Amino acid sequence: MERKHLEIDLNALRHNYRVMADLAGPETKIISVVKADAYGHGLIPVSRTLVDCGAHALGIFRPNDAIAIRQAGLDVPIIALSGIFPWEAQAAAEHNLSVVIYTMDMAQSLSQANREMGKVGDVLIKVDTGMGRLGVFPRDLPAFLDALAPLKGIRVTGIASHLAASELPEDPHTAGQVEAFAQSSLSMIHDNLGNSGAILEGLAKGYPMARPGIALYGSAPDPNMKGAALLKPVMAFKTRIIFVKDLPAGSPVSYGMTYVTPGPSRIATIPVGYADGYFRRLSNKGVAIVHGKRVPVVGTVCMNLTMLDVTGLEGVESGDEVVLLGNQGDQRVTGDELAASAGTISYELYCSLGRANPRHYME
Repeated sequence: MERKHLEIDLNALRHNYRVMADLAGPETKIISVVKADAYGHGLIPVSRTLVDCGAHALGIFRPNDAIAIRQAGLDVPIIALSGIFPWEAQAAAEHNLSVVIYTMDMAQSLSQANREMGKVGDVLIKVDTGMGRLGVFPRDLPAFLDALAPLKGIRVTGIASHLAASELPEDPHTAGQVEAFAQSSLSMIHDNLGNSGAILEGLAKGYPMARPGIALYGSAPDPNMKGAALLKPVMAFKTRIIFVKDLPAGSPVSYGMTYVTPGPSRIATIPVGYADGYFRRLSNKGVAIVHGKRVPVVGTVCMNLTMLDVTGLEGVESGDEVVLLGNQGDQRVTGDELAASAGTISYELYCSLGRANPRHYME
């Protein structure tokens, strides 16, 4: 029996993919984002599931991810969403990786690598319409296209951009990005603007491609945005109580004595801490489910241990299941709730938990 593990619900993943595909519309091809080890959910099992669902392509961050996907036998198109270093061009060509580009160094290195292999590789141009991160400014796009024209071995298939605040569809900045992208894409074959928020808010309809990320895993960029209630959580995090003790009133709990028992209390210790991706910021803020009841995290979260106040619960003992993320009975702790308690976002939470814990895949 493991001390802690993640449960990854592949049926929930399939459900979320169908929600994204339905909201994007039948004419929109879905690029399913599996970067960061599929947001902590597991690159290969998630990729297989999404390909089976009908994903047009997979979006990754590192060429090494493409190599792993190819070695797993998946022949789906793969897109490097954040570009490549020049020394990664050969691997990109070898594994038929489409690359989002925004510098001439990328384009030239890909051109050379593909020509040496007798290939032509697809590239998309990243346009910065207001994210301030990666990409060519719209005003510089015509000159960039002219500079690409003589290069052999690459084929420009379209442009891509990213919304800075897709959860705020009425914000003038979002409207400005959509307009800037529309103007930039007039002469292109394909274009791609829709991230999870854009799809949920209906902004991706009419675009040939959309690239959902976090929504595939059951969260929205903003839990209150339109469409968020349609999603199902994919990840659960479970552990077991390792020790239970009764403390008198006035007893400090854990490092720094940040919590002192207000009265006679029963404290359960679980073998989970910040080394397991459970944020220290959840000290005195987190919540767990024990015996179907929500109980608070008390005291400072340690490297490998966390304490829960289970006062008033009958029969709590070592070995009992604890749900830190997910459902038990009719109670639920969501990724958005836990992330908000830690002052972060569900993306970071899933990635942190996914890096540190064994995963069980549920069909």
